[in-house]
Amino acid sequence: MQIRKTDIDSINLSDFSFNNSVFSSFEWIKKFDNHVFYLIYEKDNSVIGGFVIQKSSIVGYNIIKNLPYTPTISLFFNNKSKNYSNANSNTKHLMDCIADFFDSSKNLIVKFALPFGFNDLQPFIWRKYKVIPNYTYRLNLNNSIENLVGNMSPQRRNELKKGDKDGIVVRRNFDNELVLSVINKTFDRKELNVSTNILRRILFDFANESNSYSFVAFKNEQPIATTFCIYDNSVVYYLLGGYDNFNKHQSGGAMCVWNSVLHAKEIGKAVFDFEGSMLKPVERYFRDFGGELSTYYTVNKAKLPIELLLKFIKREYF
Repeated sequence: MQIRKTDIDSINLSDFSFNNSVFSSFEWIKKFDNHVFYLIYEKDNSVIGGFVIQKSSIVGYNIIKNLPYTPTISLFFNNKSKNYSNANSNTKHLMDCIADFFDSSKNLIVKFALPFGFNDLQPFIWRKYKVIPNYTYRLNLNNSIENLVGNMSPQRRNELKKGDKDGIVVRRNFDNELVLSVINKTFDRKELNVSTNILRRILFDFANESNSYSFVAFKNEQPIATTFCIYDNSVVYYLLGGYDNFNKHQSGGAMCVWNSVLHAKEIGKAVFDFEGSMLKPVERYFRDFGGELSTYYTVNKAKLPIELLLKFIKREYF
């Protein structure tokens, strides 16, 4: 296998039917600065995969990470073998090639995640990367609505009932300025320094009816909570959400999430992914919707002096 940097304007990703992730679509990748797209070639020069990273530089060394608002490096891979042993060997070789590729570059910090389903991280462990399990919750939308409701915690079910009783109205939203205003209130409340420019690129340059949707909850016709989701052929990802702390109702957020799940099922998607549940309060909230806890992995490595420093400020990763 060989990994080559590729100008995404020079190829047509739709030629690769095995690439079906919204996070590795041109429409998504091109919304972010410093993106670098790589294709993976077999010996016969056929394309068998690819991935995307964000790369910046400091004093001649690279910092490698996922694109913003992107849970992984969006690795896609066409493992052609039908034999279980050979398929495992192909995946092992793929991971070994990716690890070798990053080791051969002048990288100061490498920190990225691999998509759900890529579980063989031994080649990274053998090369002294720190491999960290991360978690998300995923709802199987092939279940009936009755089963989805039944799998929720009593607290979430009660919130939905209370919202209906108290006259909270949830509507499919087509005004992303409204979504942005509610989300910004959440970021302000949490004192998070978030690039409004990147959010606007996602909400206004990327989003359209073929790849995303949002819901807004209203109390007395005032917006109180929102969810914004993006999707590909089979999976809907909960990307953004928030609520107005000064005009809120305990059911607003849950009702937006539930309507987002119902819409995902309505448009024929197989999975609703809460797209990361690593913060303790967030994990508890998402867990209550009854999804299956699913593991994906982050690989991390830094130059030794930097790694020692990062152990004090990012011990969970280094």
